[in-house]
Amino acid sequence: MKKEETVKLISAEGFEFVIDKKAAMVSQTIRNMLTSQVVSLKPSMEKLPSRR
Repeated sequence: MKKEETVKLISAEGFEFVIDKKAAMVSQTIRNMLTSQVVSLKPSMEKLPSRR
């Protein structure tokens, strides 16, 4: 799997998950973050709120 085809999700606790981009796009929240009009030279690191 190519790096462009994956997404790295990092939890508030610091756990890292590398998953297929198609699987990540199932989540509307993640899809909105990945398809937003924000242009960045570096991959963005969005922090999602914790749900406890």
